[in-house]
Amino acid sequence: MLQILSRTPAWVFILLGFLLALGLLQTRDRWVKRPIAYVLPVAMVALSLAGVLSSFGLKALPPIAGWLIGLLVVALAG
Repeated sequence: MLQILSRTPAWVFILLGFLLALGLLQTRDRWVKRPIAYVLPVAMVALSLAGVLSSFGLKALPPIAGWLIGLLVVALAG
């Protein structure tokens, strides 16, 4: 166990500290403007649709229909 720690580069521990600090900052409440709060969900929907289209192509109606039904279910549940 100590051999693993002694051979680990220093930048790994620096990165660990940075990620821990970033995680602690995420526990605090903060105010975000409404348009900025919608950027990530819209981007994820676009990437999801792009994944379906790249996997099945533009002519695959059932996968796209399934994707749309899933999107509507999640939107209504949210």
